[in-house]
Amino acid sequence: MTTKIITLSLLLMFVTFEYCNGQSQAKFKDYKIERIKSLRHYYVLYASRNDSIFKIVSKKESISRCVKIRKGKIYGLILYEIPFSGDLVDCIAFDRKTVICRENRYGYSLFMAGNLKGLCWSR
Repeated sequence: MTTKIITLSLLLMFVTFEYCNGQSQAKFKDYKIERIKSLRHYYVLYASRNDSIFKIVSKKESISRCVKIRKGKIYGLILYEIPFSGDLVDCIAFDRKTVICRENRYGYSLFMAGNLKGLCWSR
């Protein structure tokens, strides 16, 4: 379990680094929010674009003023794929009690959005 937490920490640092360094190059793409699930300290959003579904993980955060994501609406998101170490790993422990798995029907991928905090969207 400790190895997974360390791996997750490194992954989140990588995603944050990529977002901060690539922010000027990042492009918004429109995604329609199909479903929102709450899982302990995280949200899992299912968003569609063209003929694809994207499974997006967002840590729950309390933000006083924000544009709240709503099911059925379209938002410009900047997505980053969460890298997995090989084909044998299907799940990631985001904390001690929260494990989120990639799903076969969604192309074996998980994503994080650089402009999403909890359910708060920023342009």
